[in-house]
Amino acid sequence: MVGVLLRELRAQRLGVDEIVESLPPAVAAGRGSLDWPAFVTLLARVEQRVGGPEAMIGLGHAMCRPRRLDRVRRVLTFAVSVRQLYALSTRFLGPTSFPGTRGTMRVEPDGELHVTIEIDAALEGSLPFMRLNLGTAEAMPRILGLGDALVRAELTPHRGELRIKPPPSRSGLARLKRIGEVFRGARSAVDELAEQHEQLRRSYAELQQAHRQLVEQEARFHRIADNASEIIAEWDDGRCVWVSPSVERLLGWTPEAYRRVDPAQLMHPEDVARLGDWTNRGVRETGPSQALLRLRTRSGGWRWFEVTSTPVSLADGTRRVVSISRDVTARLDLEEQLRQSQKMEALGRLAGGVAHDFNNLLTVLTGNEEILRKALHDDLELRPAAEEIHEAVSQASALTGQLLSFSRQEVVHHSVLSLNDLVTRVDRMLRRVIGEDVGLTTRLSPGLSSVRADRGQLEQVILNLAVNARDAMPGGGELVIETAEVDVGPELAEAFGIAAGPYLRLRVADSGTGIEPEVQERMFEPFFTTKEVGRGTGLGLSTVYGILRQAGGHVAFESVPGEGSTFDVYLPRHAGAPEADDRPEPEVDPSGSETILVVEDDDAVRGVTCRMLQRYGYRALVARDADEARSVVDREGALDLLLTDVVMPGEGGPSLALQLRARRAGLKVLFVSGYARHGLPGIETPVYGDELLQKPFDALRLARRVRAVLDGPPDA
Repeated sequence: MVGVLLRELRAQRLGVDEIVESLPPAVAAGRGSLDWPAFVTLLARVEQRVGGPEAMIGLGHAMCRPRRLDRVRRVLTFAVSVRQLYALSTRFLGPTSFPGTRGTMRVEPDGELHVTIEIDAALEGSLPFMRLNLGTAEAMPRILGLGDALVRAELTPHRGELRIKPPPSRSGLARLKRIGEVFRGARSAVDELAEQHEQLRRSYAELQQAHRQLVEQEARFHRIADNASEIIAEWDDGRCVWVSPSVERLLGWTPEAYRRVDPAQLMHPEDVARLGDWTNRGVRETGPSQALLRLRTRSGGWRWFEVTSTPVSLADGTRRVVSISRDVTARLDLEEQLRQSQKMEALGRLAGGVAHDFNNLLTVLTGNEEILRKALHDDLELRPAAEEIHEAVSQASALTGQLLSFSRQEVVHHSVLSLNDLVTRVDRMLRRVIGEDVGLTTRLSPGLSSVRADRGQLEQVILNLAVNARDAMPGGGELVIETAEVDVGPELAEAFGIAAGPYLRLRVADSGTGIEPEVQERMFEPFFTTKEVGRGTGLGLSTVYGILRQAGGHVAFESVPGEGSTFDVYLPRHAGAPEADDRPEPEVDPSGSETILVVEDDDAVRGVTCRMLQRYGYRALVARDADEARSVVDREGALDLLLTDVVMPGEGGPSLALQLRARRAGLKVLFVSGYARHGLPGIETPVYGDELLQKPFDALRLARRVRAVLDGPPDA
């Protein structure tokens, strides 16, 4: 067959020298034979030389002779079929056409052709046309025009095997032409399939990238929603369709339960009447809208939320509302505490100013009523009136003391105290005050640390709280006073306005009527009282508040109407040991003959002060201000003591004292004021070593303090 083919090529002068040179010498001489793979390769080179399958068919027709027609036709027909199958399989099984596929083709000695295709399991389902081609293997004889060829196909999801035998001799040369046409169409189909596969591969890669981005975005959304400190929700016509898991942390509702609850049932009734259906407000708005409202927790409490509602449009044109609810309960509480603190501070300044002016009046009243009482000592008709004046002045003095305690301007004497000893000390007095129908129980924590405070002020705190508790139990009840040592954490300390750390807690609890919520907001306001006229001044709790703030502590309370109230007093713990009780001042003669300069801008106070000093033998000089005081000093010779008011028009007492001490070395100074040392307006630094006498005062108290300063150590 090879020899016939070579002779025909030489006869048609097709230039086959290069082809002949590649053949074995025996075959080139027309005596040998080739195996099928070598013969297929030879046919490929001949087809390329003659110009394609059609020319090959024509060449085969020219090679045929009548006596050898059947044999040549059969062989050439099969050869052309093998050539086309080989070309198709090579194109189809190429490693660059379909990554992930492998294929082999071999020709058996008996002429049978084996074609094998394998597909990676990872690509199963991604190459549907591959399954289509394998699935048509049984139709290959018809497609190839080899209707009577023996074809067997074995197909699995990942592997296909084709076995084809040569066609019978009766196929004829006409079939060769049909084969060429079929394979030319198959080649075009393969090219089209390859292009479609490339497009599918690119589309598949784009889909995979889009899927990865979608998964990443969804994971990012869940991270944000799961860890958000706000409640994020989506609303459709007033119905919650989605809510973030933070709703359970902030309100106690699970997302499923929250979606089932009517929004109106979650809102405070007052907010429902004020805002209406806030979940649909955003739909009617063109941009975000805000609302401040209260939402009910799962436990039944209420928390304030600042809600921002934003309208959004979906792909189908419908509108929904996305709400972001931020818990502002703590912020509003702090703002309310700040407003309350500012109000109390303003009231304290007012109370301190009133007390200062009132103390000047009381000083005049005290001095003059004392003179009247002495003068009317033997007058049985007028003496009771003088005693009533004295009692009224004492009550008024106590009232100004409460005002100064509230405004934190009272003169205090701090010492290290045992809180347990203090409670034990006032226990007997409390039992007389609260009455027999109120049971008093004290629970003192053993080994309690000390506090540093004014003993008298703490006794007043306990007394005021006990009296309030007694008034809340008109039909009798139980009063419990207990002590404990506690640690105040940062959050509680911030809410109280004190430093975090160890504190001693004094708790006063009663079983009385309790306090209504609207009253609780005004509990510590001065002059506010719920008692009937004549039973209270409204300064009891405000005084407690002022004393504790001055001591660096705090007072908190809880009250339920009908169940009673509990007041907790917090005092900073002190590491030192308690000091002994103050000893009474020794009885000394307060009289003297020294020269004292009295500087006071109030004429009445200045006059009564001079008369008090003169009663005890002192020589009193007077001045209404600093300028007049300097003139008196320049004019007078001897001067032993400067008795000056702290706050005066123009130049104050501390500045005057410094100037006069520069002129008179060793001059003693005693300040007097209706303010306290810590409440003196305009005085930034204390005058160390100087005494301060609080107004109002009587003659004996004034004389004793003057004598103590004069007899004290010399000033540096």
